[in-house]
Amino acid sequence: TLRATRALVLLAGFYLLGLVLLAALAAVDWAAAVHTPGPFALKVFLVSAVLADPIVRGMFMLRTPADEDMPGVRVDDSHEPRLWQTVRDIAQQVGTRAPDEILLTGDVNATVSEDARFLGLVGGTRRLHIGLPLMTGLSETQLRAVLAHEMGHY
Repeated sequence: TLRATRALVLLAGFYLLGLVLLAALAAVDWAAAVHTPGPFALKVFLVSAVLADPIVRGMFMLRTPADEDMPGVRVDDSHEPRLWQTVRDIAQQVGTRAPDEILLTGDVNATVSEDARFLGLVGGTRRLHIGLPLMTGLSETQLRAVLAHEMGHY
């Protein structure tokens, strides 16, 4: 899709920009080594090293954060069939795949997460986190609206 293509181009552009900046620093180092006296060239090398460090770190630190276990109680289809059926119906209406897990939490919030791979192009395990205080404070129609909103994030 256009969104996935744009994400790949931006990611490739990030690494390309990093490589261009490192090449520019290397060119400055080479020019300093060839055309300037030794003590000045050493200062240029030191400044280049200081400038190259965050570039290299940024290129290698760009990754998905480690999966953190969200507190909550997993509910399966046998324990809450009406909730699961509602979530599946809403996911179908929104045009997305339903979550693989539903977790009930103590937060007044609802969130979704997905363990996607390959820059988000390959889907993974989807989780829906629903706070029990949120559920108790909403009507069924309002809860369906919240669930539809969360399915829209997928």
